[in-house]
Amino acid sequence: MTRFSHDEVESGPEGDGRMKRSRYTEAQIIGILKEQEAGTSIAGLCRKHGMSDATFYTCKSKYGGLEVSEAKRLRALEADKRQGRYLHPLPILLRDETNCHSRN
Repeated sequence: MTRFSHDEVESGPEGDGRMKRSRYTEAQIIGILKEQEAGTSIAGLCRKHGMSDATFYTCKSKYGGLEVSEAKRLRALEADKRQGRYLHPLPILLRDETNCHSRN
C-alpha cells in the first residue's frame, strides 16, 4: 500500500495545490445524460464514453436535468462561493428585520 504525506494529499498529484482536471466538459456530461434519458443503457453509454458507472451516477446527481447554460451558471456560483464573494441572504434578512422592529 502506498502512503502519501499530508502535503501530497492536500495539493493533489501535480503538487501545485490544484485539483485534477475533469476529463469531460460540462457540455459533454450533459450530452451523455441526455443520451441516457433518450433510452440508451447506462452500461452502453459508459462503455462508449470510457467512464465508470460510479462516474456516470456522480455526474447525474450533479448535472441531471440541467442545460449547458445552467451548468455554466452553477460553476460560476460555485467559484464565487469558493472565493468568498458569495453573500448569503440570511444576514441581510436579519438586518432588515431588526431595522423594521426598531422603527416601530
